[in-house]
Amino acid sequence: MNHASYLLERYFEGKDKDRPEVIKETFSNSAIVTFDIKTDVISFPPIIEGSDNIAAQMFDDFHQKFEHVESYYVITGDRPEPKENQILSLPWLVTMKEREGNIFRVGTGYYDWTFEKNKSTDGDQSQWLVNALHIYIHDMVVFEVEDPKYLSLLRKNYSYPWLNRDALIASLAEDQRFSTILSFHENHEKSKMCVQDALVTV
Repeated sequence: MNHASYLLERYFEGKDKDRPEVIKETFSNSAIVTFDIKTDVISFPPIIEGSDNIAAQMFDDFHQKFEHVESYYVITGDRPEPKENQILSLPWLVTMKEREGNIFRVGTGYYDWTFEKNKSTDGDQSQWLVNALHIYIHDMVVFEVEDPKYLSLLRKNYSYPWLNRDALIASLAEDQRFSTILSFHENHEKSKMCVQDALVTV
């Protein structure tokens, strides 16, 4: 496992399992997190600086509102490798339930990750950490379902935390509620292919 995959998996471990100490260990002391949110059903501070603040503020009351949280990196093949210490435009999906009532949420967007090598606290060894994270939230679908096992059924063919795009599309394709999420992932993949083709022809 490359250092980037390890850090990405640790980030979801901290986020989904409400472990702020893991979030703190994932980011450098000078790290910065920024947001671009295109929906009004969820909010975060526009910018958070420093690993202590990221761990304390980013999901401050998140798990007081939501439960059964699982997040996924959506991929079409192998796990991404960093290029020039970055992984850009990596799609994600989150599934969760509000603690009050039978309200569920499925959201999507992409991450831009930047990594750097930092000296450990004892100064003897260096380690890779996240130095910058930009979170783009494209949409979050909010809906009510009476079946308490809904998320288990939705995620039955999902692999955590690396989710194959075809498995995602297959699970959502028959439900019109998720049309914006499906459209995002279809268009996102097409745009990535266009960029790759343009780079090849340069």
